[in-house]
Amino acid sequence: MKKFLIKVISLLPNSLQSFLARILSFIKKPNYIGMHIVPDNFVFLKIYNFFSILFNFRIFSKRKFKNIKSRYSIDKNKGYLVVNDNDKKFLKAVNCAKKIFKKNKKNLLNKKFKKDFLRSIVLDYNNRENTPIFDFSCDEKIINVISEYLGSKPVLNTANLWYSPNENFSIGNSQSFHLDGEDLRQVKIFINLYPVNKYSGPLTIYPRDISETIYKKLKETNLIKKRNEKIPDSYIEKLDIKSNPVELTGPEKQMAFVDTCSCYHYGSRPLRNKKNTPRIILYLHYTTVFQKKLPTFFKRKINVKLPGNFTEKERNMHTDVLGYQHELYRKVI
Repeated sequence: MKKFLIKVISLLPNSLQSFLARILSFIKKPNYIGMHIVPDNFVFLKIYNFFSILFNFRIFSKRKFKNIKSRYSIDKNKGYLVVNDNDKKFLKAVNCAKKIFKKNKKNLLNKKFKKDFLRSIVLDYNNRENTPIFDFSCDEKIINVISEYLGSKPVLNTANLWYSPNENFSIGNSQSFHLDGEDLRQVKIFINLYPVNKYSGPLTIYPRDISETIYKKLKETNLIKKRNEKIPDSYIEKLDIKSNPVELTGPEKQMAFVDTCSCYHYGSRPLRNKKNTPRIILYLHYTTVFQKKLPTFFKRKINVKLPGNFTEKERNMHTDVLGYQHELYRKVI
């Protein structure tokens, strides 16, 4: 029945397909109000965020950031931070990710992917071999940095291994400047498993304060209608922004925290020469628990038991950070 329904819908005009998909999704998943009715712009997201916190105030109170001194912090005006780390958990995570890459290298090189320019391995915290990565993703020092920026303890949406061959460029995807649309603010961590230079298709960003100017001007000139819209470089050139984007190049084990909801960015874009080299990174995606891809009401956290020996404090942190992954929105059709 589902296959038949998909086939029938696929014959309809795109606008009608989108409308019906929203109706069916709302019927089947009425609790995901943010996904169904919230327009993709900052004003409506602020309103939704306010009511999401209000409806879940008990959760907010428990997760609200407490003033804890961190080794470093994300500049709220810039929206990003680049650091080099040598912490024990961090090194274990990097070594684990490298082993996974080597084990799956053949598939990453030869298998067909939906996004061929960005080939991804989605990591599962139930898989014992991934434990060092997920333990690091919940490390108190990392969570404190993100919590300070977001204002509350984050949840990890996903952990991925990314391989960018940097061979082709196509318009209308994440190789073009864009803002992400999951939350008002979020933090993605990009960890270089090997050195990244200008030929590696590095993540390239405009800091948050400059991105706010870009977004405002793009809206004023009617060049965009929504926030999460892929835009050609020519649009930004028209705005006469007197600032160059920042290329996040760097050595092996460099870690970048980036608010991709607030910073215009692109990645995996090849240069037009024969010196292009692959980019291989470990990617961790954090949002607040109030983002629109999680249920608006009746949020349900499950206990997470990573394989291995951990203290009670560590296990509580694992559950707080990983315990909402099962509730992330999935498409109905």
